[in-house]
Amino acid sequence: MILRELELDCFKNIHRLSLSLRPGINVIYGDNGAGKTNLLDAIYLLSLGKSHFHLADNALIRDEEEFYRVVGHYSSGDDKTYDVVVKHQRQGKKQIELNRKKVNRVKELLGRFPVVFVAPDDISLVFGGGRDRRNLINRTLCQCDSDYLVSLMKYNRLLRQKDAMLKKWPKPDRLEVETYNYQMIPLVETIHLKRSAYIDELGAVIRGIYADISDDDECVSTEYKSQFALRNIAEVFREQLDAEISIQRPLVGIQRDDILLYIEGKLFKKFGSQGQIKSLLYSMRMSEYHFLSKSLGEKPILLLDDYFEKLDGKRLSALLLLIQQAPFGQVILTDTELSRSQKIFERHGIPYAAYAIDKGELLTAKK
Repeated sequence: MILRELELDCFKNIHRLSLSLRPGINVIYGDNGAGKTNLLDAIYLLSLGKSHFHLADNALIRDEEEFYRVVGHYSSGDDKTYDVVVKHQRQGKKQIELNRKKVNRVKELLGRFPVVFVAPDDISLVFGGGRDRRNLINRTLCQCDSDYLVSLMKYNRLLRQKDAMLKKWPKPDRLEVETYNYQMIPLVETIHLKRSAYIDELGAVIRGIYADISDDDECVSTEYKSQFALRNIAEVFREQLDAEISIQRPLVGIQRDDILLYIEGKLFKKFGSQGQIKSLLYSMRMSEYHFLSKSLGEKPILLLDDYFEKLDGKRLSALLLLIQQAPFGQVILTDTELSRSQKIFERHGIPYAAYAIDKGELLTAKK
């Protein structure tokens, strides 16, 4: 899938902007605060119906304005075209349209225009809590597996209801807790199975990409940490039933899953060097890209935000060569200076287009 043109009205610091993009590599450059990341977030919004940075819709509206509107014009490999519109007014609800037809639920949009966003806050994938790594799993699988998406939505709804019921004063009803558990068990089975398969494949791809980017011999590996590993799911729920009633909060569920990341058998967050961690983060995102591409039969749009801030020259050249040589689709990256990107692209003969942005306005385009 290729994003041919992006149109923004009153989105974050951008008043009005129209940007035509090429199928390959696109560089958006400008000073910090110019609006580069906002452009990438707008593209993410078109794909998943929400901000990559978990911002409320009103927070996406430009100061002193009453609405935002984001439009994307896409084309696919079979020459079909798609127009996506996401708009929101301060006092209203977000509206999404696909080819002029209203999209009633965000899940109808997921997977149609797949995207992978590589951002500076990815460091939380190593040093953050399990929630950050679960979000990676969910974001990937929800774009390519409708059964996973539906199961996750149902499970989260039941978990909220169970949590509220457990807080009943003075004591929750045991039969009610068991009823919620009974409904959650088949959903956990589906989610656990799909997460396990994804993490196994993720680990294999990460190892190969990490070796290409870092040119190192270290062994990197992943492990799926779950209460249900090699266990009967219903039995795990039964074992914790009394404890949940006693402390009045859920103790069992896929909301406790995690991915453990290792280098030479040791936890990355404790023993990985800065360079090794940067290589790991890019490897994880590239693995996400490959999984989506394989599952959907469609190349996602790859968004690289401030990529020069993460990698040294050697690793950066290796990454860009990987993107150029491997079957990647459209790439949109940001940098504060065009000259740094130019040197690498021209050295390796990589074609690209460049766009300068300042204070939310497009200044020049070079193709």
